[in-house]
Amino acid sequence: MNENGEAGIDAPIIIVSHARSGVAYLLDELSHDTSVTWLEGVNVPRLSAELIQTWQHLESSNPPDFSTLAASATKSTINIMLTTHLARVGAKRWGCAVIGTPKAAEVFARLYPQATFICMYRDCVDMIYSILADSPWGLSDSGFEAFAAAYPGNSVAALADYWAATVSQMLQFEHRHRLRSLRLRYEELIGQRSATLKAARFHAGLSEGLALSRNIGGELNLLPPHMTVGCGSVVPVASIPDHMFRRIDELLVELDYSGLVR
Repeated sequence: MNENGEAGIDAPIIIVSHARSGVAYLLDELSHDTSVTWLEGVNVPRLSAELIQTWQHLESSNPPDFSTLAASATKSTINIMLTTHLARVGAKRWGCAVIGTPKAAEVFARLYPQATFICMYRDCVDMIYSILADSPWGLSDSGFEAFAAAYPGNSVAALADYWAATVSQMLQFEHRHRLRSLRLRYEELIGQRSATLKAARFHAGLSEGLALSRNIGGELNLLPPHMTVGCGSVVPVASIPDHMFRRIDELLVELDYSGLVR
């Protein structure tokens, strides 16, 4: 909080998620509060992690340790950039989404103890379907090359591995920072929009009573096919190896989803 008791530059809102989780819909709703500017195409937590990694190398320190000087210098660099941006756009706070890099949020959480986090999840097979709908001929140049290389010719297994690895890291982050983190599922944002957004706004310290936009919601039937709830029912889950199948089942249960069915 600043000297007036208001959340400021040191109290950002960070959305931690995996690919195709519907974060864009959440940002569209939260952006109604103009006191916050949402950074597009800028992953500040990843930048902070890279700066800290450079300091660790120069100081010959081992992760996760880093010096007070490293923390101060990194935070100063980030705050100078963002203070300028906030002044230009006329906002008091800032926020951004961390997609697929939850480990970066860990360093950031240490640098910004007043930061608020929203961990947003989507059902595994729906995410797989959503990605494959845009990449029907494979995952080359899609950002998932490392996972695809481990399962040549099996895009379903590659994306299942990506979901399991990323969600595992997200849950670990959430558990370590449970007092600052809110768990949000895409399905709740679509099916219980008003209550879900109210909880998200309260957690983030945003204004209540702002009008909901009319571009999402199952009742409006405006979602593209790859973003509908249950779209992944056609995904051939038999392509997922047994050991990964069991791990995904465990993660789904922890997130209060139904398990996979072969």
